Amino acid sequence: MVTSRWDNFEENAQVVAMSTLMSTSMDYMRQVIEALTSAGLRSQVKAIVGGAPISPAFAERIGADGYSSSATEAVKLVARLVG
Repeated sequence: MVTSRWDNFEENAQVVAMSTLMSTSMDYMRQVIEALTSAGLRSQVKAIVGGAPISPAFAERIGADGYSSSATEAVKLVARLVG
């Protein structure tokens, strides 16, 4: 389970990017987004996801702000999200 303590969260972080290669860890992405919400940080931080088992539909289902199929596309996505 992901802890909801964010003591070490960088003060000016604008994006949390998560990637996985295993479907067994996909649920932790949702838990991270929920933890950001519980900590009151969700409105300040964009959450993006990607990796082999991830799809745009999964990203939407867990409340992510975006999905990327590659690191190159993730950079472009972040640029669009944070301007």
